[in-house]
Amino acid sequence: MNYALYALWILPPLGMLLLMLWSWLEGIARVQRGGRRSREPQDLLRQFRFLGVCSLITFFLDYYVIEGGLLDIVLAHPIVEVWVPRFLVRLFLYPVVLYGGAIVMGGVREESLGRLKKQSKRDK
Repeated sequence: MNYALYALWILPPLGMLLLMLWSWLEGIARVQRGGRRSREPQDLLRQFRFLGVCSLITFFLDYYVIEGGLLDIVLAHPIVEVWVPRFLVRLFLYPVVLYGGAIVMGGVREESLGRLKKQSKRDK
């Protein structure tokens, strides 16, 4: 059961890493054909780092806090055990860490599209 959860926590960063490598290789091919290099690989690298750090935090929280027994005071209560099983807490730990990390890190800066042309009276 632990391996299934660990796989769920590792798959998003690995998927982002594969997307980053693909985008990087595509950028190299585009530059060789005379195009411009995009900033997409750098953005995907930042997302990979964020997902990787969240996965590590989730693993350590699960291993040391939930499985280590620090939350047994709360999770071992008879009423809590019935309504919130330990597996459910472990399953929802990764999305909660992702949400907390997104709040802590804040949003990304908005891309500027440059100056937009004014609409003419004929286009309206």
